[in-house]
Amino acid sequence: MNLIGKRICLRSLGRGADNGDRAAFVTNILKREVVNANEFEMYYGLKCTPETLAQIDLADPLFFDIEIHDMPGGDMKIYDGSVGYIGLTERKDGVYEAEIYIYPNFRRRGYALEAVNVLLDRAFCGLLKEDSESINVREITASVRIENEPSRALMQKIGFEYDEKGILMPVVVSEYALDGMLRLVNYRMTKERFERLAERNEQ
Repeated sequence: MNLIGKRICLRSLGRGADNGDRAAFVTNILKREVVNANEFEMYYGLKCTPETLAQIDLADPLFFDIEIHDMPGGDMKIYDGSVGYIGLTERKDGVYEAEIYIYPNFRRRGYALEAVNVLLDRAFCGLLKEDSESINVREITASVRIENEPSRALMQKIGFEYDEKGILMPVVVSEYALDGMLRLVNYRMTKERFERLAERNEQ
């Protein structure tokens, strides 16, 4: 399942003959990038240990490699068209949590904005599939660490609604959590809100 945008293609990382190696490839790039950029703690809120790194696995039909088709030759050899990943995880019936990461070399070019908008559009139009069946997405949420200002700005620019629950602090995760807690800001986008925003942008 590929989702096509103007400059990008979201390529499903679900397990299979065609995508198994790709999922491992993107997973390994992600691990390397978040470690090299010292961003593991900012994005995941966890101590960077072999145990926490081992838990990262992007092989899922609702996780996508963000690929571009105009990548410079030198970067192409390293990244094979990939500039990051985006994914959805079901939290309860019809409600999915989104996450996204753009590799540092490709930020501030609008790829994250386009990737999120493409995913929202396809999700709310019923075009996402899992196990060959369309999934019903009625709401997409995002929990962003309060320290992660770029991701918070992205959510606001797209039009995600600030969740009235506000900041969750503390949220005890595990012994690997920084200071034993996470401070999260919650955002939400309903299907109805996305459709209203799309209509407004078309006017």
